[in-house]
Amino acid sequence: NGVTYMTWNIPLKPQESYNLSVRTSYNILVILAAIIIAGIILYYLFRSPILLYKRAKIVASTEEGVTEIRVKLHLKNRSGREIRNVKVIDRHPKIVSLVEEENTIGALRPTKMLSADKVHSLLMWNLDALEPYEERLLTYTIRSKLNIVGNIHLHTAKARFHTKSGDRTTNSNDVLL
Repeated sequence: NGVTYMTWNIPLKPQESYNLSVRTSYNILVILAAIIIAGIILYYLFRSPILLYKRAKIVASTEEGVTEIRVKLHLKNRSGREIRNVKVIDRHPKIVSLVEEENTIGALRPTKMLSADKVHSLLMWNLDALEPYEERLLTYTIRSKLNIVGNIHLHTAKARFHTKSGDRTTNSNDVLL
């Protein structure tokens, strides 16, 4: 009836007894639990202390295509320690130019604007330190020299920083509009 039984054929003489004990080993479960706990501990030890998210929004467009995009870089220190010498680098295509905004009180402007190659330009921000659990929002607007029709792909941004264990790098996500 779909039930499995374990049977033993043990010949016994009269007045004879036989002691049978069944043991179940849980060693595999203990080893699996230890591996999962060790994996979680290693994840928290080796994860990047800085999170970098990139978001973009179309600000202005015409019937012919997109003309202006606002890009936001959300930088977050998720560790309980101060992180020094944070450098954020974002790359955008040369078909767009950076819009200088007048009403950006409190906004951190890029430290450098460089030409990376024939296709891309770089924006760079230098932060002396990020306090424990501090968050920064870096915002800039780019305007297209030509109307962009179709999908727009913005590459990942990078954050380079110094910790006690040495220099590290973390990347943001790609943005597809």
